[in-house]
Amino acid sequence: MKLNKQAFTLIELLVVVLIIGILAGVAVPQYQKAVVKSRAGSMLALAASIAAANEVYYLANGQYAGQIRELDINVPNQCISLDSDGYESDTEGESFSCGKYWYLDNCARCNTVNLSYCPDKNTSWEECSRNREFRLSWGLKKSPNPGTWCFFYHNSKLGKEICSTFSGFEIRN
Repeated sequence: MKLNKQAFTLIELLVVVLIIGILAGVAVPQYQKAVVKSRAGSMLALAASIAAANEVYYLANGQYAGQIRELDINVPNQCISLDSDGYESDTEGESFSCGKYWYLDNCARCNTVNLSYCPDKNTSWEECSRNREFRLSWGLKKSPNPGTWCFFYHNSKLGKEICSTFSGFEIRN
């Protein structure tokens, strides 16, 4: 008697589903990292532009700008100005929520521009500063610590990888 096999066995189907599950388990985290790196690149350009505009402002006025609107730069519509949380007055700094996970901070008091990635508990600047995974910082030329740094927090594996991606940033934990 000749059997004509026209269907898959249950074992064959389970093996295929298992292989797809393993591939998805590897691919999805890599995809998420690639998305964060891509968005970090575009936000990095904005923060670097703000830092450069602050240097021009300093040359013209002898001090860094307290508000980004004082600079000759346009902030994208996705960035919403926040009440100057964390500062003693509106003239000491300004922060923006940019999209779902990014916070941009022009800290006139400390002469830095900071870009923070906050995927969890990101309802306010205070929440972001406590829960961020990484922060890119530009210490302006007249600040006590000029230069560029990348800080990663809570031993974040993603933060460490992002910090190592961008050249020119000193990595700090």
